Amino acid sequence: LSCIALSLLPDYGKMRSLSFDGVNDKVTFATDGLLPVGFTFEARLKTPVGIVQERPIFVTQANEVYIAVAESGGFYIKTASPAGGNLITTELINDGLWHHVAAVIDGTNLIAYIDGARVKTVAKTFAAVVSRWTIGNSPTHADLDWFSGELSEVRVWDDVRTDAEVSEFSKCDVIQSNEK
Repeated sequence: LSCIALSLLPDYGKMRSLSFDGVNDKVTFATDGLLPVGFTFEARLKTPVGIVQERPIFVTQANEVYIAVAESGGFYIKTASPAGGNLITTELINDGLWHHVAAVIDGTNLIAYIDGARVKTVAKTFAAVVSRWTIGNSPTHADLDWFSGELSEVRVWDDVRTDAEVSEFSKCDVIQSNEK
C-alpha cells in the first residue's frame, strides 16, 4: 500500500492550502504515475460560492481520469473507458465551505464521497493507466479549464479505500505515518 500526498500542515488550527485563482494555477507531477485498476483520490477543497463553470481538480495527461467540480456544483468523476457512465453528485461542493472529497475507482465502479459519506456509485470499467498527473487544470483544455478555490490534503492511494477508511481520513488533517 502506498500513497502520494500533497499536504500542507495546519498552523495552530488553521487550514493551510494551495490557492488557485481559476486563471493559470496548476501543479503538474514531473514524471508519469501509475493509476492501477483500483485506486483512490482524496482532497480537501473550498470553492467560491456558486461557481458554475466546470473546474478540474485532478486530471491525467489524456483525460483518462478526470475529477472535477461540475458545472452544477456537484462532484464529478469520469474515466475515458467507453463502458459505463460518468458520475455527478447532486450534493453541492461549491458553497464556499471546506469539503473532503474522495473518488474511488475500483475497476468496475466510480464511487463518490463527500465529507466522509458515500453519496453515489456508477458502474464503469477502468483499466490501469500510466500518465502525467495535473492538479488544477486539464492538459487537453489548458486554456479553458482551471480550478478556482483552495486545495489541501491531496492524496492518491494505489488501492481501493473502504467506506470506513474514507470516513476516517475525512476527519484527518495531517499526513499519517503510513503515507509517503
